Amino acid sequence: MGDRAPQRPHYAPGVPASIEEPSSTLDGLLAEAARDYPHRIAVDFLGRTITYAELDHQTRKAAGALHRAGVRAGDVVALVMPNCPQHIVAFYACLTLGATVAEHNPLAPASELREQLDRHGARVAIVWEQSLERLTADGGVHARTYLSVDLSRELPHLSRLLLKLPLASAQKQRSKLRGAVPAGVASFDDLVRKARARRDPSPAAIDDVAVLIHTGGTTGKPKAVMLTHRNIASNVEQTKAWVPIFTGGDEVLCCVLPFFHAFGMMATMLGVKLGASLVLLPKFDPHALLAANRRRGITLLPGVAPMFARILDAAAERGEDLSGVGFAFSGAM
Repeated sequence: MGDRAPQRPHYAPGVPASIEEPSSTLDGLLAEAARDYPHRIAVDFLGRTITYAELDHQTRKAAGALHRAGVRAGDVVALVMPNCPQHIVAFYACLTLGATVAEHNPLAPASELREQLDRHGARVAIVWEQSLERLTADGGVHARTYLSVDLSRELPHLSRLLLKLPLASAQKQRSKLRGAVPAGVASFDDLVRKARARRDPSPAAIDDVAVLIHTGGTTGKPKAVMLTHRNIASNVEQTKAWVPIFTGGDEVLCCVLPFFHAFGMMATMLGVKLGASLVLLPKFDPHALLAANRRRGITLLPGVAPMFARILDAAAERGEDLSGVGFAFSGAM
């Protein structure tokens, strides 16, 4: 399309009337960020940091592990986990293989998850341990290949050590992160650690379905909406164009909205496009968010109105300065 049309009078200064149509598939976003900002912190997960070069390498290893597990172009791979480094790694690994990512709410009832998995027919499901425990409570672990995700594996070293202490407080924290893994279910974390990095070019085409997002829409019953590489890449470019003063390699994006929701997923994709540092929070906790802001200096904060109200209340209570947040995006309300 290009910016051939004049700027629209009701747009902010510098916002173009149209964007260039994207020509690359989504897996290229991470590869480009790793090339342009290799030493930039890509992920901050409760204090544990990963650079873009490391994230890209982990993604290539995960692609190798999933390929060995039988995932091929056009297959559906289900992701059932909260915001965590493994989620981003698995997401881009699937796209690198030309597979379709099916996103799921890890807190959804087991019956709902089973129905969704059966409907789209994922051959592999990468699942947080607690969701997996509920999902396979009836012993149904043979319908597809399940791979378990341990959230504690990506915590800072000291936090992992503290979780092992024989204390009631440590046991309480472990119970929030870990779950019982059925016999015969392999660890996604272990498979990625042992795998060789896969460097083959992605077989995906720009009009292939990249993601299935479950939404209730007008009926309340979640349905899988098909989003192509072109759909999502266009939305990333639109969002980037809407705020033309974003600075590549300098932004810090708070990823508190869940990746399994379209808003959270698109915000994260924008962050990768910008080479931003992604501050991942597995659940919304205003005090954890304020701690992340002190640690990293958040500049972009997507959220919904009730979140902002609680963040402001917590900041006022603790005397926290939020002036570094340059943009707060709101939606869904």
